[in-house]
Amino acid sequence: MAYTIAVAGKGGCGKTTITSLIINYLLSLKKGSILAVDADPSFNLHFLLGMDAPKTLGQLKESAKKDKPNSMDLFSFLEYGTNMAIDEGKIDLLAMGRKEGKGCYCSVNNALREVLNKIAKSYNYIVIDNEAGIEHISRQTDASVNLMFIVIDPCLRSLITAKTIINLIKELENDVSKVCLIGNKMDKIPNWLKMDIPFLGCIPFDPMLQKYEEENLSFLSFPETSLSYQALKKICVQVLGESDEERAPGPHS
Repeated sequence: MAYTIAVAGKGGCGKTTITSLIINYLLSLKKGSILAVDADPSFNLHFLLGMDAPKTLGQLKESAKKDKPNSMDLFSFLEYGTNMAIDEGKIDLLAMGRKEGKGCYCSVNNALREVLNKIAKSYNYIVIDNEAGIEHISRQTDASVNLMFIVIDPCLRSLITAKTIINLIKELENDVSKVCLIGNKMDKIPNWLKMDIPFLGCIPFDPMLQKYEEENLSFLSFPETSLSYQALKKICVQVLGESDEERAPGPHS
């Protein structure tokens, strides 16, 4: 099964940017295949990765209720559609898309969960850019996560969101093995931060990040010498390592 990394936090804290930098770092390790999952209904991770707008699983779920041939079972229909929705490149990208429309989607969701579990076995890493806030936790969509980064910015509300996410993980008994904090747009740990989970470091304001976003450049080619990348690398090394000789987590882990 893939080693799964999820990135969570309040809206506007920089989750998508940090997700892109994490993917860039994993590519530099050359430890295996990567599936990026954009779990935000307003999906825009593809912009930062320099990829085309993907088809979404939200669209696929709608299609399953209307277009599935009687001769095809639901699992096969969703498996085929999911494979077609994955945008392949240096990494593979899958977008969840908007929530379902009216009516019951229980059977579709259950079958799709089985499809995603099957697909996950084909990758060494899965990196999830979660939607803002806590709904992905309350709906228990972060099952079997090896590492969750909660991003906070220089705003007290981000700390409140982080604490709520952590409490919900415990309350709902989500399968999240390790939870850590990352500071974004800050140079040091803020004085008001008091948490019982590891704070791995800060990513400072970096004009290079703004340049890449404004000029719509791919973060997969983001310079490793930049301030933000070096800070992110230092954080990732603490929990993921950096040596190509280390065994990558993968299907046989």
